[in-house]
Amino acid sequence: MTRLGQRSVVLTPAAAAAGTAAAAEPRPPRSANPLLRAYHWLVYDTRPDLVSCKTRVQHWRALSSQCRYLHSLFAYLGPPSHLLWHIKMPLAANMAVAALAIVNARLNLTPLASPDSATATTLTWRLSTFTLALLLTFRVGRSYERWWLARQAFGSVGGAAVSVATMAVLWVGDPQLKAEIVRWCSLWQPSVWHYVSFTDLATVAPDAAALLNAEELTFYNAAPKARLVVTMRLRQLLACAGLDVGQFTAVDAVIAGGIVAQGNCGRILFQAMPYTLTLLCTGFVEIWLLLLPLALFGDKDMDPWHVGLEVLLYALISILLLSIDEAATQLEQPFPFLPLGEIVKSTRRDISL
Repeated sequence: MTRLGQRSVVLTPAAAAAGTAAAAEPRPPRSANPLLRAYHWLVYDTRPDLVSCKTRVQHWRALSSQCRYLHSLFAYLGPPSHLLWHIKMPLAANMAVAALAIVNARLNLTPLASPDSATATTLTWRLSTFTLALLLTFRVGRSYERWWLARQAFGSVGGAAVSVATMAVLWVGDPQLKAEIVRWCSLWQPSVWHYVSFTDLATVAPDAAALLNAEELTFYNAAPKARLVVTMRLRQLLACAGLDVGQFTAVDAVIAGGIVAQGNCGRILFQAMPYTLTLLCTGFVEIWLLLLPLALFGDKDMDPWHVGLEVLLYALISILLLSIDEAATQLEQPFPFLPLGEIVKSTRRDISL
C-alpha cells in the first residue's frame, strides 16, 4: 500500500480481521460521485501509508502537516484499520440499548436512574471512568509494545543476513562459495516473511523463490520449518569455507542471533496476550457503554431536541472508545501493520552492495 504519489493498495477489513499481510488489494477506483471523490481523496490520496512502506520524508511531512487534524476527525474510516467497520456490531448493540432506554423513559415503564449529578448512578459512572481509562491505556500500551518488538525482531533477521553476507564477502576466498552464501543470505528474511504471513514463499516473495532451483524449492516447501532450512544451509556452507576459529565463531554468533530474532517473530505470532485480560478490557468497555444509557436517558421530561443531542453524543462516545479497543486488538497481531515487503527489499539491496 503506497500513497503520496505512489501506487496504492490497502489492507481490507477482511485482511485486517484475518491478520494476514498478503491480503492487500488495489485501492477502489475513483467514482464520479463528488462525495465519494472527496472521501477517496481524504482516505486514500492524502493519508500517508505507514503499513506497507517505510516512513520516508514525504510521510513525515504528511504526519506533521496541518492536514493531520482533518485526518484525525475521520480516523475511523478507511485504511489501515477500518475501525468503524469492525465495531459496527457492538455499536449497533449500544444504540439499540439507548433506543430502549429512551422508549422506556417516554412510556415510563420502569424508573431508571436520573441523569442528575447527585444520583448514585451518575457517581458510579464518574468513578468507573478512571478504571476504563486505565484498562484502555494498558491494552493499547501492550499492543504497541508487541508491534515494536515484532519490528525489532524482523529487522534483526535482516541485519543478521546482511552481516553474514558481508563477512562472507570479506573472509571467504572461493568466489562460487561466496556467491552461494550471499544467495542464501538473501533468502533468510523472506523465509521469515512468508512464515509470519501464513503463505508460501513464491506468493509473498516470488523474487526470493526464484533464487532457488526446482529441487531446492521442493525441499524448502516440504520442510516443516522452512526458515530453519536457510540457517542450516548457511552453517553448512560456512563450515566448508575454510575460516579460522575466530572468523567462524564470529559468523556463527551472528547466525545464532538471527535465529533468536526469527524465533521471537514466531513467539509474537503464535502467542496472543492473555485471553482473560483481553476479555476483561473489551468487556469492561462494552458493558460500560451498554449500561450508560440507563443514566443518560432516564429522564422522561427531556424534550426531543435534548434526546437527539444525547443520542448523538452517546454514539460518538461509543465510536471513540470502541475504536481504541479495536485498534489495540488489531495491533496485537502486529505483522499486517509492518512494511515487511519494504524491509525485505531494503535488506536485499544491502546484501547486493
